[in-house]
Amino acid sequence: MSKEEESTETVSARMEKSTIAALARLARQNGREVSEQLEFLVIEALIEAGELSAEQAAIHRLRENLVRDFLRTAVGIVEAEGHRDDITAEAARRVLQDPAWKADYETYRKVRDKATINPTFGRRVKLRLDLVTGKVYAVAQPSIFSSSSYLQRPPVAPDARAA
Repeated sequence: MSKEEESTETVSARMEKSTIAALARLARQNGREVSEQLEFLVIEALIEAGELSAEQAAIHRLRENLVRDFLRTAVGIVEAEGHRDDITAEAARRVLQDPAWKADYETYRKVRDKATINPTFGRRVKLRLDLVTGKVYAVAQPSIFSSSSYLQRPPVAPDARAA
């Protein structure tokens, strides 16, 4: 695998409202934005159809496994210890303690810039745990992040408290 620049293009798609609603539910369950879920499904279909090279499929699988393990770690922390504002940085610290995850991350960084995956870690944690972005802070090193944002529970609207 060689390091190559990723480029993206925007496409539009027409779908029935019920299909979009189902896609949104699936995306929410997977901690993804709708566009990320759609991209994932398209890539999986292209791999299955043999339209992507073995190298492209391997990079996709490596990235998905890294993100899935990161998300699983973050969710596990919250389930075991309760909410933490620094959940993304703490999940990063813990996954880096796993030599296999760290080796896979370094392999990914050899073929893609970390800017193509690191923001995904935080975004997926935020979406999966239904959190909002707070203040940015410097992350203690060593870490895969130089900075992160506190992720907080969304404020409860006054009307919601009365219900």
